[in-house]
Amino acid sequence: MTSNDYREQAERLLTPLPGDFTISPERVQQAAVWAQLAQAAAITETAAIAQTAHAVEESV
Repeated sequence: MTSNDYREQAERLLTPLPGDFTISPERVQQAAVWAQLAQAAAITETAAIAQTAHAVEESV
């Protein structure tokens, strides 16, 4: 999964269902875990981009 996929899952958990305006503490905790996964994935993705950029710079 990508960081965007994890973020979307967190957002889904924090979006109330139609007619239900409450979000349980359990859903907030689950969303927090998904958000942490999104953050970790974003760091990994950024590192991969930086490595690729560095490799391109070396080849020029």
